[in-house]
Amino acid sequence: MRRPFELNPQELEKNLEEIVDATISDLRSEFLLMPSGPGFIKYEVFRTAHEILKRHTRLFEMFTADRILNALLEDSRTFCVLRAILGVTPPEWAELARFEHFDDIPQNAARTLDRKCREDPGYVRRLEERYRARLVKHNKCGSPPPDRSISLKRLMP
Repeated sequence: MRRPFELNPQELEKNLEEIVDATISDLRSEFLLMPSGPGFIKYEVFRTAHEILKRHTRLFEMFTADRILNALLEDSRTFCVLRAILGVTPPEWAELARFEHFDDIPQNAARTLDRKCREDPGYVRRLEERYRARLVKHNKCGSPPPDRSISLKRLMP
């Protein structure tokens, strides 16, 4: 069967049912077609991270910074899920952070964070533990810690 774009209007009208069937059979969801290679995580890993984020945010109804951080602490790969939801690349994410929050995150740092989160599900948790250890050490030295909430920028190396 020829495709609709190959037919003239009279042929389209005459074979409308067949054309509709051919068009519908050509349609397929590309949702599960994910790029592959060393720079990408497997679908199963992405799905697991998505489920973790979904659980922590109560089916995405309570999408708060604290709940997202808890999901990241459980599995750093939820960062990839967040980027996918936003539909941005690491450099676009860095630019968005700069524009929206006035945080100057270099694009290379954003790429590094993204890569390390993809490779190591415990990456954010270890960074947060190091940050907390520095706060404890800072307290022992007699200086009060800075009164700043934890953010992704502060977790970056």
